[in-house]
Formats: sequence, structure tokens, C-alpha cells
Amino acid sequence: MNQKSFWSFFSRKNKGAVLESPQFYGGDLSIRGSHLSLIYNTKTQVAGISQEYQNLQPDASFLKTFISIIIIAYNEEKYLPALLASLEVQSFKDFEIIIVDSNSTDKTTKAYEQFFTRFSEIRLIQLGCTKGPAYARNKGASYAKYNRLLFLDADTLLKKDFLKLIVNEIKTRRTDVASCRIRIAENGLISNFGAYFLNMFMISLKPFYITSYGACLISTKNIHNRIGGFREDLAVCEDCNYIKRAKLFDAKFHILKPFFYTSDRRAKNEGSIALLIKYMKIHLTRIILRKEILNGEINYNYGDF
Repeated sequence: MNQKSFWSFFSRKNKGAVLESPQFYGGDLSIRGSHLSLIYNTKTQVAGISQEYQNLQPDASFLKTFISIIIIAYNEEKYLPALLASLEVQSFKDFEIIIVDSNSTDKTTKAYEQFFTRFSEIRLIQLGCTKGPAYARNKGASYAKYNRLLFLDADTLLKKDFLKLIVNEIKTRRTDVASCRIRIAENGLISNFGAYFLNMFMISLKPFYITSYGACLISTKNIHNRIGGFREDLAVCEDCNYIKRAKLFDAKFHILKPFFYTSDRRAKNEGSIALLIKYMKIHLTRIILRKEILNGEINYNYGDF
């Protein structure tokens, strides 16, 4: 699919917000405002506090979720504008955008400048080196303003209600970390068959083996900091490893219902069947040998994902 058709695939933010939605359901529920600090623990009673306050439940209507959207980019002048355009028309508006540019050599920064005035909270973090997606995601998370994090690759596209749907599902299912099912934006038959296969693989093996899409991964700053972020020494599956380590801290992981869309550029570069076989070999190595694949052990170049 050419750049024009990719763009045509899809037809502000609350300034100075003082509330952050609590996201780590395994611990305390915290509501912070300019003159408010309320801690409510569902498991233990707080000694010395009256029963009236122990039974105090936060008003659900008072809670509001804000999202820090972290977009990693390396030579993404073709795809980044389409992602930003899909974010601009989201029905859910309570988010900031952090674009992490891994020392691009094309006009990626021009795409950011084009959309700079269209969002009330958007920033560009320019790295002086290219160290891979894990490093870029960790750097973006360090600048995040809000607790809820959404990591996106630059060639991702979102339908207009995507953010609203995932926020509602996260709240309903009390989710800490999550991913969504994938579809291919170009709508190629073979590529979408591969995407369908990977979705079924992720869903069916969830009770035994955790997989996730780093192109659309949802977490919180609490969890991210607690597990030390993404492992930067891994060549692949740093996203799966991230979820695996989060679950060691009792984080609740779910595969959410909404789809996200991505390009099939890697399939075009390597061949759809060859890429599917590569993914299966990677996961079989992790399942059978219980071994992570380190940098240098496989050819998986940043910028081709």
C-alpha cells in the first residue's frame, strides 16, 4: 500500500490536570489532587483510623484516567504522520504524546513539527544514538507525566474509539498490563492470515506462555519502574519478557478486545512465510529451551519492525 492509501486508511488534552487515575490494582488506590490525598486499601485496615474512614469508597465518577502515549520512531517519516492523524481524531482526549526519535536520518522530526500545534500535550525526545526499541521505550517512559502508559510503534494505526474502548475495558477488568490483537493495515490476505495465526497463538497459550505485541503494549509507571522497564539486552521478545516479569509482581495481564493496525513492511522485506517461520522458531526457543534471545543472536534490525 502506498503512502497516500496508508494515510487514507483512517478518515485535546486536559491542560494542567491534577488527578491521576490509580492503575496498579494489586496495591493501594491513590487519588491525588491539589488539596486531596486519599489512600484506600481494600485488603488491610489502617490502625487508628475510624471505621467511617475505613469504609470510605472513592466515587467512581471522580476517577479519571490519563494516558502517556509513548511512540518510538526510527526513520518513520512515511508512517508517523498517519499514526498522529489517527490519535488526533480519538474520541478519548485525555492523553499526552511522547515521541522518541532514535537518531533518525530521514524527516521524522518534520512529521512531529507538522502536528505540534494540533495537540495540547506533545513532545519530541531526540536521542543521540540508535540503541533499539527497548531503550527508546524506557527513555520515553522516563518522561511520562501520567501513570497509565501506552507504548506504540510508529507504523501503528488506531480506529477513533480505540483509546476509549481500552480505557473502559481496563477499568472493567481491573487490568495492569495488556496488549491487543493485531490486524494488518494494508489488508493483504497472507499478512492478515499470519496476524490471525499470531492472535490465536497469543490467546490460546495465555494460561501457559505469555506473548504480547510491543507495537501496542499497555502498562503503568508503577509496574514499569518496579520491573526495571524493558530489557535492553534482548534482540526480540522484549515485550513478552516485560509482561512475564510484570506477572511475577502479581500484575493482572489481559488481551483486550480492540484491534490495532500495523503495516506489513517487515513481511514485505523478509517474506510473509519466512517471517512467520522466524517468529515460530523464536517462540519455540523460548518455550522449549526457556531461553531469551540476546542481541547478536538473531538478525532483527530496528527500523524493520
